[in-house]
Amino acid sequence: MIKKIINVPVPSFVYLHAQEYLDNGNRVGNRSSYNGTRMDALIGLTAESVVRHYCTGYYTDFNKREPGFDGGIDYTKYGCKVDVKTKGRKAVISEKSPNHLEWAVSYPSQQTTDNYNADIVIFTSYVYN
Repeated sequence: MIKKIINVPVPSFVYLHAQEYLDNGNRVGNRSSYNGTRMDALIGLTAESVVRHYCTGYYTDFNKREPGFDGGIDYTKYGCKVDVKTKGRKAVISEKSPNHLEWAVSYPSQQTTDNYNADIVIFTSYVYN
């Protein structure tokens, strides 16, 4: 596992675009017993778009996104299926934060349980007040 912290600012239009997508009745997630809150979905969609832009140069166009669960694949680049996993936090983390690493290490069992099919999994933290 490669572990590196990169701080990327979130443009307000990305957050607002994700919020509009959810306001239009679109649902995301398929986490068996835990589908998360609307805020969890908003954080996840926002982070997905920012990471996609960081890696590809393009933000997610939620108008073209299929509604509902994406099968654990947020986008595809160079034939690799990418899944962005995001945890909302109220404090900035460091590379030495044990809870961030524990969350990432526990993911493979979740991935097997939920039948995700990603080639690359990117773990992010969305820090908010």
